[in-house]
Amino acid sequence: SLALSLSHPPPGPPLSLPTHLTHGTSYAKPRSHTLHTAQNNADARLLRSLAALVLVWSRARVGCGRGGCSTMATPMNEEDDPLVGDEDASAHAIATLKKAWIDEKNAPDVLDYQQEAVALLLSEVSDQDDASSGRKHESIKNKFLFHMYQMEIARIKYLISAYLRTRIWKIEKYALHFLRTDEIRGRLSPAEVEFAEKFAELSQAHFLDSGLGQLPESFTAVDVESEHEAMVAKPDLDSHVFCKVNEDIGEVQLREGLESISMTLGDLYIVRYEPVGPLLREGRVSLL
Repeated sequence: SLALSLSHPPPGPPLSLPTHLTHGTSYAKPRSHTLHTAQNNADARLLRSLAALVLVWSRARVGCGRGGCSTMATPMNEEDDPLVGDEDASAHAIATLKKAWIDEKNAPDVLDYQQEAVALLLSEVSDQDDASSGRKHESIKNKFLFHMYQMEIARIKYLISAYLRTRIWKIEKYALHFLRTDEIRGRLSPAEVEFAEKFAELSQAHFLDSGLGQLPESFTAVDVESEHEAMVAKPDLDSHVFCKVNEDIGEVQLREGLESISMTLGDLYIVRYEPVGPLLREGRVSLL
């Protein structure tokens, strides 16, 4: 609009500028203009601060890169923020659960339940969710921090749910086998044992209602295990897996009577799961 006014001046006598303007005298800008400029500068500084905070947060998030997991995001000023907890414990729990999830996805058998890591992260998520929700309307900065916390909480919730879904999928597939073996039953959490028992009960009731109930009683069993008959589904322990050696192990017998291999720190192998299964549960190897 200003350019249009200068190009097409209104009709009438030409406007004369004040004398102090025509002789190079300084002219003070209106106060409203000064305040607007100051506000723009403050907004620019805030945006630069938020961009720097995003960069710091991106380096402290749950590890999705090759470097592994790190801790939950924390504010710049940790002393003044009540959301900061025990970062070392949280970081260790996240790293433990991420490794357990990857191992669980790649192992044909069910592994030991990570009770401590899951309980700690669930408590941490609940505490940070409650604490951050009460501060999201305080200021622009806290709104930004609130959204950052929500992103971090969503990441950890996904990690927990993905880990539990993987285990539930195995329980549904091999429920009878897991319940019949005390050693494998001990790898499940109490809630998983209860789920497996209920699932097996409902499955047997469904088979009976679908047709087995019309047969003689000797033909209605669904868990027969004998030398010539195996009705219970089991994990295929002969399937091959990719594994990485976490420490110097030494000679590992792949099959009874066959040659062994020497596993050293950092080695990568494609091997049958059965000989490395105990090493995996001990944390001496990791699956890829």
